[in-house]
Amino acid sequence: MGIDRQAFAESIRHLGAEYIAQGRAASLYDVNDGSCEEFANDLVEAFGGEREGLESWWADNLSVDGRGEEWDVALVERLFPATCPTHGLDWDDVRFAIPAHCWVEMGGRHYDAECPEGADNLFEVPLFRRLMERVAAERAAPAP
Repeated sequence: MGIDRQAFAESIRHLGAEYIAQGRAASLYDVNDGSCEEFANDLVEAFGGEREGLESWWADNLSVDGRGEEWDVALVERLFPATCPTHGLDWDDVRFAIPAHCWVEMGGRHYDAECPEGADNLFEVPLFRRLMERVAAERAAPAP
């Protein structure tokens, strides 16, 4: 039996509020900017631990070298077929834009403290979306 997405989203909201109330982070953004691995682990443990269909991921694990320097595009596309760059970008534009971030994937959707409803496309999770926005803005900026 799978995990109910609504219950999962509610658990993310509750856990995020708990982090803030306990002073572990000032905001959900801050949870993702320093406590993302702890948050992902706490969330997964609340649902019985990692298993097929419920896993925590580090972006580094999706890189060519395992050090987070270049996306392994073939691996990302194989593991997460709905994931592709957004904001008019393609893989060549974002190939070397890998944030240090840990999130949870459940049933093909990606979740973190700022994304309790999840996203099919990893790059629609707010932290990754901000990265796409930054890369798109840099590409659009006139050359010096």
